[in-house]
Amino acid sequence: EYTSCVEWNRQVLERLSADPPDYVLTSQRGTKAYDTDGELTTDAMIEGLREAWSTLTSRGTEIVVIADTPHPGMNVYECVSERPNDLTECTYDRDRYHTDSAAPLLRRAAEGQPNVHFIDMFELICPSSPCAPVIGNVLIYRQGSHITATYVESLTPDLATELLAAGLPARSDELPD
Repeated sequence: EYTSCVEWNRQVLERLSADPPDYVLTSQRGTKAYDTDGELTTDAMIEGLREAWSTLTSRGTEIVVIADTPHPGMNVYECVSERPNDLTECTYDRDRYHTDSAAPLLRRAAEGQPNVHFIDMFELICPSSPCAPVIGNVLIYRQGSHITATYVESLTPDLATELLAAGLPARSDELPD
C-alpha cells in the first residue's frame, strides 16, 4: 500500500470538500486498489472512485472523467524519428484500449453516478485500425501514453463539443465549424 498516495489523496479531497469547485476534471491510469482483505482489485478501485466522487458531487461539484489513453507499447516518437518513410512500423493495435488503459474501468465507475460525466476521446486518437502514429501531419504520442500538445490542441473543438453534450460549459469559439 502506498500510504503517501493515500494521504495525498485524502488531503486533496479534504481541500476540495472544504471549498467545493464547480468542476473537477480527473483521469488516471491505475486500475486496481486494495480491498478490505488487502487484495488488489478493480472493484475496489471502482468503489474508491465512486466514494471520492460522491463526496464532491454531494457538495455540488460536477465531476468530468476523461478516459485514459492506451500505452502503444513503444515510444512512438522514437519509432517515427527512426522510420519516417515507413510509419506502418509505428502503429499499434486498437485492442490496447481495452487491455492497456484505465478507460473501461473509468467508464464503469462513472456509469449511473449523478453529476459524473465520462468523456472518451479515443476514437479521435485512434480512428482506424491499427492506430496510426501521425494524423494530419501531427505526431500523436510524445512519450508512453502521453499525447503531444499539438495533437491535444487539434482536439480542442471536439472536447468542447463533448463538454457541451455532457451539459457542461465550453467556449463556443472552440467548437468545430
